[in-house]
Amino acid sequence: MNLLKNRYFKNFLLIFAAVFIFIGCKTVPDFAENNYPGLLRTDGSFLVYFNLSKDRILLDKFISNFSRDDLSFFIDRTQRISISLDGFTPQSGYSILAEGDYPKTLTNIAMGKDKVWVKHKDNYVWWENSVDGQVVSVPISSVAIISNTNIALSLSLLKTGARNYIPDTVKAEFENSALTLYSNNPGEGFYKSLKIPVEKMLIQNLFFVINKGEENYSVYGVLDFQNTKDAKIFSTALKLGLLIKLRETGKSSLMKIVHDGRIDVENESIIIDNIFLTIEEITSLMVFSEQEP
Repeated sequence: MNLLKNRYFKNFLLIFAAVFIFIGCKTVPDFAENNYPGLLRTDGSFLVYFNLSKDRILLDKFISNFSRDDLSFFIDRTQRISISLDGFTPQSGYSILAEGDYPKTLTNIAMGKDKVWVKHKDNYVWWENSVDGQVVSVPISSVAIISNTNIALSLSLLKTGARNYIPDTVKAEFENSALTLYSNNPGEGFYKSLKIPVEKMLIQNLFFVINKGEENYSVYGVLDFQNTKDAKIFSTALKLGLLIKLRETGKSSLMKIVHDGRIDVENESIIIDNIFLTIEEITSLMVFSEQEP
């Protein structure tokens, strides 16, 4: 996630900031029925969803690990952020969709004055960085998209009103939890980060939620498999992988997961809970190093 360190992306944020100076905040609409995360979700990718109405500290801490710039002008106008990742390295593909109140027309005018950004228009106007290929779009006043991959499909889905499938149980947590992580048939990036052999890529669905308590954050997760045998095999591999990572890093977050957390097999699923972490420990798990998470 070197995105926030990218100077061309910072140029886009500066343009955004300059535009914000001339407009006031509006009431942000309720996005419950719009299912904007469904614009980004694809099989194998990881969908991370921040609900800022439940907690803003997680996102602030996350961003501060990658940028010393003050991005409050953007965050203050944002209610929810969806991030789609196809892996967990700085080279991974990503798409970020922010829901809030954004100056669509003024942003397009300002972007047009910067020669680095090339204008395109399919279903909506979007801008491509001529140097590094990153793309940005404010297709409607309540949505901003930033990506290093093709956003044509997302814009097409937005135009037609169609969405990629997300289970109702997951969408409910978008509304109720501070942070939600979901993946259908997660790809190699997840397994490699835990040093789990590729031949043990058995997870059908991965689902985690994080909620803010009085002192710490609670973590709850479910990993679904085709059968109980696969769940038991992967449970053993997961525990071993966590132990290896703990010995390598000594992180207190991993210490709590290994020694205090519950990792049990129930039917075709692994249930992970009884994990309570500080904001610093949560952030340490979310930070991407140059090699792996």
